Formats: sequence, structure tokens, C-alpha cells
Amino acid sequence: MKSQPKRRPRIGRSGEHSFGQLCADAGVLCQDVTEDESGWDHLVEFPTRESNGPADAQEVARHAYVQTKATGGRTAKTQIILSNALKAAQHKSPWFVVLFHAPANGLRRIYAIHIWKALMTESLRSVRQAESIGRPLNHSKMTMTFCMADDHTNDLLEWMEETVAAIGDDYSAQKVRLYKSLGFEHGTGTGTITFSEHTEEEIVRAFLGLDNGLKVDALSFTPSRFGIPASQPLITTSRGTVQFEPIAQEIVELRFRDSNGSPPVIMSAEVYSSGLARYAECLGRLRFAAPFFDILWSPQTGMQFTAKIDPEKAAPISEIENYAICRTWMAKGDLDVQIWARGSKILAGAFEEKIENPRYWEKLAKICGELTRISNSNFQVALQEVLGRKSDIEVFCDTIKCESLTCAFGQLEGVTPLIEEVIYYATVSLASFVFYSLVKRPVISITTADDQLTVVLGSPVELDCHMVRTHDVDTRQWEADYDRAMDKSVGIAMGFGNITDCLGRTTEKQFKLNRVS
Repeated sequence: MKSQPKRRPRIGRSGEHSFGQLCADAGVLCQDVTEDESGWDHLVEFPTRESNGPADAQEVARHAYVQTKATGGRTAKTQIILSNALKAAQHKSPWFVVLFHAPANGLRRIYAIHIWKALMTESLRSVRQAESIGRPLNHSKMTMTFCMADDHTNDLLEWMEETVAAIGDDYSAQKVRLYKSLGFEHGTGTGTITFSEHTEEEIVRAFLGLDNGLKVDALSFTPSRFGIPASQPLITTSRGTVQFEPIAQEIVELRFRDSNGSPPVIMSAEVYSSGLARYAECLGRLRFAAPFFDILWSPQTGMQFTAKIDPEKAAPISEIENYAICRTWMAKGDLDVQIWARGSKILAGAFEEKIENPRYWEKLAKICGELTRISNSNFQVALQEVLGRKSDIEVFCDTIKCESLTCAFGQLEGVTPLIEEVIYYATVSLASFVFYSLVKRPVISITTADDQLTVVLGSPVELDCHMVRTHDVDTRQWEADYDRAMDKSVGIAMGFGNITDCLGRTTEKQFKLNRVS
């Protein structure tokens, strides 16, 4: 009888069956792919961990895609088609490559690699390299070499589940972030722009993110990843306008000071560079950008200072306050400016601008300061909204902050010279919010003349203050707080209730009360 020739084993098919058997033995659900175009061979679903809580509070079962490979060679390595490697890197779910190694003269081992940062980087770089030379991804391969640390012969499924769990519940989000960032550490591409209608100064300002962009004669942009350019440009045009959004190089501190020793106004500023000094020294320029303030600097020109606010654009009330303070100082003389970085002063200068009506800016700074204090700086509003309510806000601020307050009203029953203090609260609305302050003041004097009662009040003591959205206003709570303050008064107290409902201004610090609550 003739001996049969030794048949070559179907190692690949054996590996697929072996993986399925491992899953079955471990109680893990394993679904095999039916079409060989998906890039994976098995979808593995691990059983949910038992929990004593309700069903809807249990963890979702973890899953992973697996591509199985097999080799009978001496070394533990295999090749994967680049189109499949790209799918593994792109997909937000976990992917593994499992290698069944069955050398002719050795033990059978099982190796596995998790497709994460290192392999994603290698895969994406190989994809870009293949595309750059016009090689189809489904006809290109990358080699994966396994080491001893990848040997999971005795703990394959357990290791896979633990690997996914170790990354966390936001596995998918982390993988998407990796995919979108790997290879772009030094930019997303290179571009060429041709200008002919602009001066050097206009080009420098545009590169610093200023003005309204530049008209271009020609523009092209070629994306790149890992420094490997795409085979052709993504954008080409011979007309249009380009605008630049520079990236801040550093955060520094601006310190504004007046000539009278007032506490400085301190704010953070982002530093931008034109990036053009490499081409010509005169094109090098730095921009220090802070809310409403811009400083341009170069060794040739020194400091150029701009202060401008958009009255229709909402901004933190504290920033509007800082702007008003600086405008007040500029109206009274030079404004001293220092730029600090990492604890050291790097630049300094003085700016002068003719500002009319400094009293206007001083009053604006005052009322914005009170709104900042009550709102804890979180409140955002447009300057024009503040100006539209300026008169009412000034009354509100005066009633709660003036060192002395004079109130005049007609003779009222119960008002006697024995009154020791007055308690009231004040409110003012702005945008979609209401500001509230509960105050008590000592009575300095009470006089009667010409059928008019005049009460002079001393320094205020604020008992409570807050800001609340208009639709959340609870006047009953205000009244309750007011009543509680009246009850706690140790002297003879008189209550005005909501003082802003019952007064009219006569002079800056004097009011006429039409009624008393």
C-alpha cells in the first residue's frame, strides 16, 4: 500500500477554530465574521459581571474585535493588510490581533497585541507612506512582530478583558482622541499663499490675528500626517480672502498702574508671534492680547497700545470694570503698563490718550465694581446693556455703598428721634438677572423742618447680597430675610423694605422717600 504524502496543515483555519474553542471554554460569546471584508474575524462579547443592584444599573458587557493570525515559522510575526490596520485604528471599539504560533520544532504559543497608541501610530504612518507613493492600501501590508511580553497562552481572554477595563469607561472617547491627534503634533499640513495687494505691515498684522484678513492671488494647502504630505493638495484657489487664527505661545501678566499709587489692574494676556522674523527682522512682531487691550511690540517700533471695547458683545462684568478703570486713569494722565512673565518684568511702557469726560468712566467703573462683587465675576453682559440701565444701577449702588445717605420724606407716624438704625434692601435688574443687597445703617440724625422729615444715615453694613436669574426671583424670600433682620435688631429700628421701590433721587447722595414699607 502506497504511503500518503504528508499534507501541509491549514494553520490559519486551525487558529480560527482554536480561538473559538477558547471562547467557548471560557463562557465568552464569540461571533465569526461571514464576509471577509470587515478587517476582523471574531467579535467577542465578555459576560457582564454579576451585581446585586437593579438590572438597569449594571455595566454594559464589554466587547472586542479580534483578527486571528497563524504561523508555523521560527519567529512570532505576521503581516496585516493596511486597509484592515486602518479600520482597527479608526474604530472606536477595542481591537486585538491574536497570533497562533506553531513552529515545526517547538511548543505552540498564543500571542496577542492590543491596537492602541503605539500600533495606531505605526498603522497610520504606514497608511500615509503607502498613499504618498500611490500604493493601494488593500495591496499593502505591515509587519507585526511579537515578543515574550505578548505571550498570553495561558490568560488570553482574561488579559483582553482586563486591558479594555484598565483604560476606563471612556475607552471609545480616548481612542477617538488618539486617532484624531496622532501624527499631527507638528501641524496638519503645509500651505502656500501669494499676496500682491498688501503692505508688509498689513501682512504682519494679519499673521497676528488682527484686521479683516488678506486678499490672496493664489492659495494651496496640502495636508500631512507624521510629516508625510498627501499625494495632492486638498485646497487650491486663485482668489479669496484668508484669515489667520494664531496659536498663543505663552500666557503672561499685564499690570496697569496710574500715577497716584492706586492698586494695579492685573489681567492675563496671550502672546502671539508673527513667525515672520526668520524671513526679515522687520517683520518680527509680538502681540500681547488681553480683554479689550492689545499691545504690539518689536525691537524697532517698541510698544503700540490699543484699547477698544465692542459695546454690543457680552463680556465678564469684571473685564468691563477693568476697562473703565484704565480709561479713567488714561484720562487723568499716563497709564503705566508692565508685562510680566514667570515672575519677572520683561517689558514696560507708558501710554497717553486724550480721554474726554473722565467722570463718566469713573462712575462706570464704580457700578461695574459693585456688580462684579455681588456676582463673583461670573456675570456676562454687553456694555450697552449696562449703559441702558446706568441710572438705576447708580441708585442701587449708592443706596448700598455710600458712606452717608440722606433721606427726606413727609411726616410719618412712628418716626421719632429715638430711632437708632434703618434696615432695607435694594434691587436692580440687568439683562436677565436681578441683583439684591440687604443693608442696615445707623441713624446719625433726624430733623423736621417745613413739614419734611430728614433722616441722615451713616455707613452701611451689608447683611446679604446675591445675583439671581429673573425667572428665579422669590420676593417672599427677600421679605423673609428682611423681616428676620428686623427681628434681630438690638436697637430701635425702622424698616424701609425694598427701598428702590419707594425713592427718587434729589442729589447724588440724597433721596426723597415717597413711602415707607
